[in-house]
Order: sequence, then C-alpha cells, then structure tokens
Amino acid sequence: YQEYTSMIGTINRLFSNPADFQFFFVGDTDDLELTNSAIRTIGVLPAKPSVRIVNENKNLSFSSYDKRSSVPIKMNFDREYHNLKILFPSPMKINDRLAARVLCSIIEKRVLTELYREGIMASSSLRFNRFPKESAILEFTMMTCDIPFDAEDRIMTVIHELFATGISHAETESSKKILVLMDEYNAATNPEYWLSIFNERYIDQKDFLKEKKNVLDSITEITLNELLSEILDSVTISWQIIKPQKDE
Repeated sequence: YQEYTSMIGTINRLFSNPADFQFFFVGDTDDLELTNSAIRTIGVLPAKPSVRIVNENKNLSFSSYDKRSSVPIKMNFDREYHNLKILFPSPMKINDRLAARVLCSIIEKRVLTELYREGIMASSSLRFNRFPKESAILEFTMMTCDIPFDAEDRIMTVIHELFATGISHAETESSKKILVLMDEYNAATNPEYWLSIFNERYIDQKDFLKEKKNVLDSITEITLNELLSEILDSVTISWQIIKPQKDE
C-alpha cells in the first residue's frame, strides 16, 4: 500500500498540472469542437500553480561555506564533532554530474580509509545544488575523542596525495560499476528515484538510460584527473567543530 501511494503521488506531481501540457492539432477540424475537447481533457486535472519546488539546500544549516567556526557545548563526556564541506562548481549537465559522482566516490573511499586507520569515526555524503550557483558539496562528518585533529589539513592532504599519484584505471572502472549498481538498486526500490530524475533538467533526454551509459563509457581516469585538478583550483572549504564546553 505504501509503495502504491508513493507511485500515485509521483504520477500526480508529474502529470497533474495543466500548465505542463501542450496540445498539437493537425488537420481540418471545427474550432469550437476542438476547444470543447481540450477543455474537457484538461478540466479533469487538478488545478495548481506551475511552481518548481527546490529543496536541495535544505540541509545547509550545519555550517556555512565562507568561514571556520568552533561551537562549545556541554557534554557528558569529552568528544569533538567535525563537519567539513568541500564546495566546488559542478554544471548541471549529465556528463559533468556523472563525472563528479565517480570522482567523489573515489575521494570518499580514500579519505574514509585513512580516517578509519587513525581510529576516527567518519561518514560522507555528496549532493548537488542549483543555486546560488550550480555546484557540488562533498561533506565529511567525523567524531574524535582525545585526539588532536585538524580535519581540513588531514582530508585535503589525502586529496592532494590522490592528485599527486593520479587516479588509476582500476579505481575509475570500479567506481563506475558501483555507481551503476547503486542507481539500479535505487530505481528498483525507491519510488522517489525516478521523480528526482525527471525533475532534473540536466538529464532531460529522450532516452536517459542510453545517454547515461554513453557518458559513463566516456569517463576515463584522464577525465577524472583533469576534473580533480579543476576542483583543487576552485574549491571552497567550510569546517565547523562542536567541542566540549570547558568550565572556567
């Protein structure tokens, strides 16, 4: 029942607005009869304003993008929460977005592996924004306890080392395969997946799956190394620490 409700909701959001429809009439027809037919067709659709709801920025409140901050709060035991965001330009086109997803998957794996080796609990996520500029945000959240830790220095060191050694062919192909498997899983299990696809203008293609395959096939380690170089030249970093409040 829940999946059925989600599917109905998706269909209604995509096809229930008369403003989204265009009618093309060909041949010798009676104008009045044609008008009445169109009115009857769109009259059964629920009326609502043609508004695009953009909610990609809803989680930006954790830390800003133009400064570093430290927030002391009372805790039952001493620990520090670090949140580091790496913001970089990412045009809203399918080739740019897929390349960014493949590259960030490699970066996340490298960074998390190094943090785990140091006993630091960490997680990561990637999301895209339409405004104020088309961009991508790679976010790392970490927790440390009694460990002096410079999140920006540690993470950016790993990324610079990746740039220095270069991304390999094996890493590229592995990341591409994981991306395909994850998308197939989401398409099969999450009704909201296709809604998010239809709402993105950068993949407004007649055959999305064919276009996506062609783009993925064209992404090589050379593509990713060039993209990584561009990111390092234009990256903006935000780092926030939530730490124990010391009694004076």
